[in-house]
Amino acid sequence: MKVSIIIPAYNCADYINRTIDSIFAQTYPRTNLEVIIVNDGSTDETANILSNYEHEFTIIHTKNKGVSAARNEGLKYSTGEFIQFLDSDDILLPNKIEEQVNILKENNADVAYGIWQKFVETDGDIKITQTIDRKIKGDIEIALFSDYWYPPASILYSRRIVEKVGGFKLWLEMVEDARFLLDAAIMGAKFFYVPKPTALYRIGNENSLSQINELKFVHCCFKNAVSVCDLWKEQFVNHPQKKDAVINCLRYCINRFSVLNETYFNIAISQLLEIEPNYIPTQKGLLQISSKILGYRNAERIASFKRRLLK
Repeated sequence: MKVSIIIPAYNCADYINRTIDSIFAQTYPRTNLEVIIVNDGSTDETANILSNYEHEFTIIHTKNKGVSAARNEGLKYSTGEFIQFLDSDDILLPNKIEEQVNILKENNADVAYGIWQKFVETDGDIKITQTIDRKIKGDIEIALFSDYWYPPASILYSRRIVEKVGGFKLWLEMVEDARFLLDAAIMGAKFFYVPKPTALYRIGNENSLSQINELKFVHCCFKNAVSVCDLWKEQFVNHPQKKDAVINCLRYCINRFSVLNETYFNIAISQLLEIEPNYIPTQKGLLQISSKILGYRNAERIASFKRRLLK
């Protein structure tokens, strides 16, 4: 069965050869691997490097539109029964695709995920810095929204669930991969955990959006929370844990916006109060006490002054 590997590539000349080498090292039959690389308007030597693979892979060149648009463009060209999203600086371990394809086939599942490892590369040498072994527990939608994240390299999707999800959200510049996985759960995907190392996730990449701009990251978390709230709000009465999960995410955004952007800070408070008009924090402390006396919005405004002073 064919696996389509889709790689969005932006200014990754320093990394992409090693990523491609990890594809060549797969134990899954090479004839059943379809590799699609979308050069997302790179301004370095990425395009020249990719020209070396034009006889083996499908190489697509586009204007810079972001990682979600690049992945969606790659999906248009894919024909595999399974979809492997792979960032251009990460690495697949040799048995990854073979083991996860077998798991999905044997269990008629839609999403295989497994252990992944963080790494740094210095002068060509790879050093593993952390191994993350986390099987999803509890309500899968709440877990994926609140607490669990896996790099795309560590996951394998069935085409049927990818088509149900319908692609990556173009309005999310960050956390788009987490939202895609959550959408798979919302669409009823059957998940299966592979308790073996599957992929290496590079840290310390200066081109990583999440390391460049905290405000943009928090704003994407906020937009995602508002969107998920719209999907879940009819379930809040019977599933209050989902309501709590959205509120907790908004509380995080409010906390960070208080020192990053006053406009977003006020918008996020309004969003939370729309969900829970008489909201009082459950955690004991000054914010809870002042919320009871002054109301949550005013309590947060007072707390924000302290946060900015301590910034």
